[in-house]
Amino acid sequence: MSIHRRFRPASRPASPPSERMENSKRKIRREFSCILFAVCSPGGNPGSSADLHLPPSHPMIRAPFQEIPMLQLPAKLIALLCVFLTATAAAEDLCILQEPLGQSWHNELITIPLSPAQLQSLQDQHVLVGPDNRIIPHQIVTRPPGPTVAFQISLQPDQSLTLRLVPSGTALPAAATNSAAPRISELPDRIILENSVAGVTLLKSATGKQSPLSSFLTPSGQWTQPATLTTVRKIIDCKCRITARGPVFVEAHFEARFEGDGQWTGTCRVLAGEPVVLIEESQQLDPGGELVVPLTGDKFQPTHLLHRFGKGDLGRLATWPLADGEAFLLEPWLRWWMNERQGNWFALYSTTAERMLMVAALTPSRWRQPTDPAVSPPPLQMPPQASAVCRQQQLTLYFPLGAGSRSWMVACPPQLSSTALLDSNNLSITPDCQQLVIRHGDFPFDQVRQWVLDWPGDHDNYPRLFLSRGSLQQLRSSLPLDPAEVRRWTSQQPIDKYNIEAPLRAWFASQDLQLEAALIARCEEWLNAVIIDTMLKQHGKPAPGVAPHSQSVLLLPALNLADAVLSAPSLTPARRKRILAQLAFFGCAVSRDDYWSVARGYSANPNMTTTVSLYRTLAASLIPSHPAARQWAETGLQELQRQLREWSDPDGGWLEAPHYAMVSLDHMVGAFLMARNNGFSDSLHDPQLKKVFEWLAQISTPPDSRTGGFRRYPAIGHTYHGEGTGMFGIMAGLYRERDPEFAGRMQWMYEQHGKQPIGLFGPFGTFSGYRSLLLSHSVQPIPMELTSRWFRNTGVVLRSHAGTERESCLTLIAGPNHEHYDNDSGSITLWGLGRVLADDFGYVGAHPAKFHSLPEWSGIQPANGPPSVMTIQQFASGRHLDYVSGIRDGWRREIAFLKNPRPAGNVGFLLHDQLPPPVSGTWRLWLTGERLELPGSGRAVLIGQDDVDLEIYFWPTTTRLTSEPGEAQGMVRRNGKEERQTTRQLALQAELQAGGHVSAFLWPRKKQTAPPEVLWFANGRGVQVSDTDGISYLSLPAPALQRSPDQQARFTGAAAAVHKQDGRLHTTLAGAATVSAWGHTTTSTAAGVTEDSVSLPRK
Repeated sequence: MSIHRRFRPASRPASPPSERMENSKRKIRREFSCILFAVCSPGGNPGSSADLHLPPSHPMIRAPFQEIPMLQLPAKLIALLCVFLTATAAAEDLCILQEPLGQSWHNELITIPLSPAQLQSLQDQHVLVGPDNRIIPHQIVTRPPGPTVAFQISLQPDQSLTLRLVPSGTALPAAATNSAAPRISELPDRIILENSVAGVTLLKSATGKQSPLSSFLTPSGQWTQPATLTTVRKIIDCKCRITARGPVFVEAHFEARFEGDGQWTGTCRVLAGEPVVLIEESQQLDPGGELVVPLTGDKFQPTHLLHRFGKGDLGRLATWPLADGEAFLLEPWLRWWMNERQGNWFALYSTTAERMLMVAALTPSRWRQPTDPAVSPPPLQMPPQASAVCRQQQLTLYFPLGAGSRSWMVACPPQLSSTALLDSNNLSITPDCQQLVIRHGDFPFDQVRQWVLDWPGDHDNYPRLFLSRGSLQQLRSSLPLDPAEVRRWTSQQPIDKYNIEAPLRAWFASQDLQLEAALIARCEEWLNAVIIDTMLKQHGKPAPGVAPHSQSVLLLPALNLADAVLSAPSLTPARRKRILAQLAFFGCAVSRDDYWSVARGYSANPNMTTTVSLYRTLAASLIPSHPAARQWAETGLQELQRQLREWSDPDGGWLEAPHYAMVSLDHMVGAFLMARNNGFSDSLHDPQLKKVFEWLAQISTPPDSRTGGFRRYPAIGHTYHGEGTGMFGIMAGLYRERDPEFAGRMQWMYEQHGKQPIGLFGPFGTFSGYRSLLLSHSVQPIPMELTSRWFRNTGVVLRSHAGTERESCLTLIAGPNHEHYDNDSGSITLWGLGRVLADDFGYVGAHPAKFHSLPEWSGIQPANGPPSVMTIQQFASGRHLDYVSGIRDGWRREIAFLKNPRPAGNVGFLLHDQLPPPVSGTWRLWLTGERLELPGSGRAVLIGQDDVDLEIYFWPTTTRLTSEPGEAQGMVRRNGKEERQTTRQLALQAELQAGGHVSAFLWPRKKQTAPPEVLWFANGRGVQVSDTDGISYLSLPAPALQRSPDQQARFTGAAAAVHKQDGRLHTTLAGAATVSAWGHTTTSTAAGVTEDSVSLPRK
């Protein structure tokens, strides 16, 4: 059947010119569409409304039609086509929404800035449509910085949506949904914002204790009891007005003024299809008041509180039956070391109710403004918390009032979809209700889409972090090809996060395509786990910035593997694009103040701030062409440079215990290296960094038989027993050309530590995949000179016979750099004649003072805040004598170290401790050995585990001594194993009377030698020792003349030592003092060490 007719609408009454023009355009478009479909329809039929995808109500279907002869068709068609193209020019693209991460996004609120022409189009009856030409409900928002159009959208993985503005007559109606539009009710005394499940009531004229933010809709359909205020000053004026009304959201603003120029403003918003009320507040009020928000009502009586663990088993979903007392601490940035029921959301429910009442703290950066540490005191801000308290099954939320702002949410999400997880085997999965927190707080798609996740750049120039494209080619030529290794990693053993180096080296050498495919697949799996599942979806973590150090265990290997995988020739453009998008998302996410902000107080232990700074620097170094990469790098590097300056003292002593110092330094050195390799800055050769590694080397213990005869860190503070580091070897390679001598010393200490991994039982993944490469250098070891040193902020090391089998060493913890330590400042560890005699238990948690070698008194553990620390008052070191004194609160400890520099010379340690009246306590020394013998008052003998025993003499000689065994379970490296073991030690104890003092003289001796003869003088401040080496006198500072028991030595002034051996007299003064011994007098008026050695006349 041939086409012989077309349709044209009948004439209509005249209209105004503008309307006639618009109607003409619409008519032409309709006619052209009808002709087009008529021409294209099989058999020449114009087609039904269903063929045209038009609803029965469409104007093309409703209009009466007239017939037109077929002969007029060609000319008409050409004319209509020209006019149609002119008319449709009025339609324009608004934006393209591209889903970049392979994820689904639901009902996301989007706001798009409008140009003047776009704004005019929407005001002239244009509508917003999607690719299906259906209207998307939207509304114009006119507020600074300019007009926007707001709408809600859902996206599927990888979906791309082109959104256009078209004349309303050409669009299809909006898709049917179950979501009712939000509504607003204005009554004489209040404004109500609500949708079908959530709502808020605002009072127009709050007075007395009334709050303008009054009540919320509960799952029962009833309203909560009105909120009240407890303020320092009274409300003098209150206003409330509607600020937005539309199909997407409704909004109202309140403003309350108080006596004394106080002000409280807020905005509440309710959206279509979302069970939430969003609240933004800003306050300038006197501190001390509270906003009291009841969360129950007459017909809403919840029985349980749903939450995720905020401490311990972080992120574990849990329920708590409501009971009187503190129910929950709500805070936007979780301090994960405080309480289990603490976090950024909780929900109240009963098992019979369809929905829950949920409260969430959103956007941490809005709750707290950054403070400048140079400004003291800092501006007063209200605490970023709110306390939920239960009384007689009624829950009330208490928000502090003061100066600042906050963003929070009250919601009514479905109950069953979240609580059903409580019966599952995986309680770390994020419940459905938390998706509201992610959608409206942590990662709204409207924010994520504005992050640059796709950009032009040098995307083929990989690797970048530790190797360059060129150096990789050189490495390939030097690596041996091992087919067995290729088979191992392609078919025999999975690639795991703890060992990516072996498969990487096998791939670098072989370029095997099967191994390459396995590495790409593993990289994608890991990136999805750490960036999408953990960070975006928050599985396993209650909030994005929680415990960043624990995320590094998989995150750092994943990022290092991504650096290598991006150089793979078989990586397709689509997969490369996805990896780069995930890396960019990661960089944007960790660089936000919502993730970590020291200036806002959103931070934890110092090394964790180092971890976050590494993340920021690493992200920049992985994708340096990203528009924000330089900003990420500068933020990360500036913080790392600050830490290096402020967290280490002039002697290199670090802020934290050695284990956590290495956590920071692993990240810091790695970040500096990555940044240098990618052209950001070069802090790798900062002189202070060398000092820090010199400190770690200088505090290392003598070789320990329990760790294979190698040195290690002292097990002080939160340092694992037996822990050493391989970072010395990496530093040797990095400094090989810049400072060969320093590099040689680092290589020597690397070998002295037994070529260990970088750290023990911790997140040391910065160099994952490349450690062997960084250790592959030809630096020759240069022995270090290990001496007695005072590190001003961390403590003192007294050492003799370093580098020999009979090295002795005493470590004293002291100084303000005391993060990640126990209550142990002033405690000691002791090595005598090359053997450990008094050790610490190592990292077993926050060990109290009784487990350390120091006096314990009733006030040593404060009720609040950290324990006090010992301050060193004097330090002196000479060939025959070291002396140190320090004070902590009123406790004073003095130590004199008697040294005989001869290769087989004996050593002795004099400890003197005094407590101020009226304080009394228990003196303890934790000893490491087979058993402790107490042969009589004032005497003890430690029977050592090796070939050295320890003689211990007390003054007063009548001191009653007791022994008590102690043990602790902890992770250790000992006897060839890295595992949880029991550490056992023996406590030597003595009661220290109020205002009294005690002295202990410690004399290590080889088992086959006899004990020395020890005589006290100067009320326990001096000791005379006779042994096979000769006779020695040791005196602590003596303001008055003191004589030795044999009357051969007299002391006045500073600490001093005299040693008579083989016809020579060696005298050492630790400051201004006079010593006369065996007919020879040595005097000094100087503060430093004076040493004198003379020959004695033969008798």
